[in-house]
Amino acid sequence: MSQIFDASGLRNPDAHKAAKENGCNFVFGLSPCRKHGHRLRTRNAKCIQCDTAQIGFQLRGSVKGATVYVAASHKEQLFKVGISDFVERRLKVIQTAKYGGADDWEIVFLINGKSPALIEYQIQRELEEHCVESFYYWNGRTQNCLELFSFNYDYIKIKSILVCENMDSKLRVYSNEERLKTIYNHIK
Repeated sequence: MSQIFDASGLRNPDAHKAAKENGCNFVFGLSPCRKHGHRLRTRNAKCIQCDTAQIGFQLRGSVKGATVYVAASHKEQLFKVGISDFVERRLKVIQTAKYGGADDWEIVFLINGKSPALIEYQIQRELEEHCVESFYYWNGRTQNCLELFSFNYDYIKIKSILVCENMDSKLRVYSNEERLKTIYNHIK
């Protein structure tokens, strides 16, 4: 869900940079591939429909040392599940971009494991019935964001712990848990 960047109107080098800054591995909106006119590509503009092996190459290459994070916005009453090599930098990006309409994002917990992209995917899959579609602005354009969820802190923690147990990974609370419960357990 959070892996695709809308590169409409951007040149390949600009799309690569913007997708990487946003933590996205794939782009759409570039010129169609020459072979069949497909629009989905890796950050490096390789067609993932003509050569599906590029998907695995891109994902494996992007997760070395990556961490799954769960961020929360008190103002918008949302949680975001994402992945980043540099969580603190990613936090600043989503705050500045007002991801999901919020600028008060904070990291609530981090998850480390052998397959961060798969962990992120599994958590998002567990939470998909609570998915909230929203937006943010990047490079002067509105972008859709689909990896936002609305529910309370205990619910996301339990779902994340269950995924961690099944994937031999470890969840670490990033902030004061009692404060987090006070702020985020009223979200329905």
